[in-house]
Amino acid sequence: MGAIARALANSITTGGVVQASAINNTSVSSVTALPSGVDTGDLVLISSQTASASASIEFTSGLDSTYDEYIFKFINMHPATDAVAFQFNMSTDGGSNYNVTKTTTSIKVEHDEADTGTALTYAASFDLAQSTAFQPLGESVGNGNDESFAGTLTLFNPSSTVFVKHL
Repeated sequence: MGAIARALANSITTGGVVQASAINNTSVSSVTALPSGVDTGDLVLISSQTASASASIEFTSGLDSTYDEYIFKFINMHPATDAVAFQFNMSTDGGSNYNVTKTTTSIKVEHDEADTGTALTYAASFDLAQSTAFQPLGESVGNGNDESFAGTLTLFNPSSTVFVKHL
């Protein structure tokens, strides 16, 4: 193994991640393009909204048959009221009604601020079975300045008339 390959191999963690110390402006400055066949993950921003004192946000356009996958990112959701649920629902009529029937399974991941409690559990109380109710994504989201909620929701193939919609 050559010296460069050995140096890179020594900078990869057991989880397969290149350590930050192995990358600097010199080591990446001459990269001009990715090799052919590398998926660059070409994302297209359809819509963006900033919530400020908002009880709800609606995305009522742009979800059609153009793409097979739609990604919603919610970052630093900070409610005005303490201990609220972060939830979503869907509409088939552009937002007049939010009553799409869903069957879901929920997994709960948490890590508390004091680093004293972590969990990865099945959250049966968040499951919906042929329900039109709002789907909870987060519970008891706090309103303190050091509290927030973040995550990603991916909706697969929403225009399909053949397959069930996965999210």
